[in-house]
Amino acid sequence: MFNTLACPEARPQMATLQPGYFRTPSQDAYRSGEVQEVEADLSGTAGRLTWLNLDAAFDKPAVPLRKARIVVSAGRGLGNAEGFALAEQLAAALGGVVAGTRGALDEGWIAEEQVVGIGGETVAPDLYIACGLSGDIHHYFGIRNSKLVVAINADEKAPIMKVANYAVVGDARQILPAMLQALTR
Repeated sequence: MFNTLACPEARPQMATLQPGYFRTPSQDAYRSGEVQEVEADLSGTAGRLTWLNLDAAFDKPAVPLRKARIVVSAGRGLGNAEGFALAEQLAAALGGVVAGTRGALDEGWIAEEQVVGIGGETVAPDLYIACGLSGDIHHYFGIRNSKLVVAINADEKAPIMKVANYAVVGDARQILPAMLQALTR
């Protein structure tokens, strides 16, 4: 929900925004800063760690959805859990995270923290792939800061197709396996 409220009589005032609401600013060559060198005494810090096994298995912690650089999101257009699994496989193959719509949550395919849109997370990835989702206005506000949006939908008039940088018209359940095959060659 978006709301603008001004009360000139009351101070202090506060504003809150969802994470990812504004894009990270691009590099500005005209800005400058000052580098300060600080000497630190690190004596006495060595030897505090003891390595037991340098070859131990390590699982990276999951990337939070709002910080992901690649997001593969899906909706009811994938038909069922097996169709949604294709979106999960694509996210894994691209090194991204999987997300979905409120409809995907209702179907039990994703958890609450994976919902993208006004009622969920706001994301701003480098690549957002929308698979089988309509992309209504609630969803759009969750992805509008994405750098590149690729939409795959059988309905060429779906709202997501109008905001996508690249729109692929077709059944995502047929297109995703072809994408996965191309990635694993």
